[in-house]
Amino acid sequence: MSRDRAYLADIVLAGNAIRRFLIGVSFEAFEANEEKYEAVSRKFEIIGEAPLLLWGSSRRSSPAGIFPFGLGRKTE
Repeated sequence: MSRDRAYLADIVLAGNAIRRFLIGVSFEAFEANEEKYEAVSRKFEIIGEAPLLLWGSSRRSSPAGIFPFGLGRKTE
C-alpha cells in the first residue's frame, strides 16, 4: 500500500473508530468517561495529522503552486 493510501486509510479507520466508541453513549456519559474521551481525542488527532502528512508528501513531489495556502509554512 502506498504511503498516501495508508494516510487515507488512517483517516477512515479513525473516523470509524470514533463512531464505534460513541454508539449509544450520551454526551454526559462521554464527558464522565476519561478513557472514552481520551480515545476519541486521539482518533481526532490522527484525523488531523494524516492530511498534513499526505499533503506534505504530495507537495514534495508536485510542482510549485499546487498548495496556494502555504501548508506547513508560518503565516503572518
